[in-house]
Amino acid sequence: MSLYNNFDSKADLVEAYLQARQEDWLGLYADRAKAVSGSRALIGAVVDAHLDHTELAYENGFRGCGQLNAAAELPAGHAGRALVRCHKDVVENTLRSHLAALDAGDRINKLTRHLSFLLEGSMAGLAGDGRKLKVAKQLALELGDGL
Repeated sequence: MSLYNNFDSKADLVEAYLQARQEDWLGLYADRAKAVSGSRALIGAVVDAHLDHTELAYENGFRGCGQLNAAAELPAGHAGRALVRCHKDVVENTLRSHLAALDAGDRINKLTRHLSFLLEGSMAGLAGDGRKLKVAKQLALELGDGL
């Protein structure tokens, strides 16, 4: 009953959860971005913010991307899926802006998708172990080296 004292519906609870996850990531990224300079390092900061998120003290351990896990439980057309897509777009646009600063030229869209897929794949099903994200960061930086 206490859930419904704070939220009008399950959909409202899901929306609040998804918004909180996005705000958490934005804060982690902002902290990482302040600590580095240069577009290449900022690409690394995007990955590091995801790694920081995996290392937060979750009661049952980190079990993959909360955004994707929530979306997997929601039916097509649910407003929560739009929130997840919005968050993923924020991450992609952040990566795109850093690639643009590296002068990725006509490869910017391809590289952005590549980095996004790399990041999503490294987050899927993580069980409190950030090794895949650390490899993803190295691969992302190597892609940036080619510009």
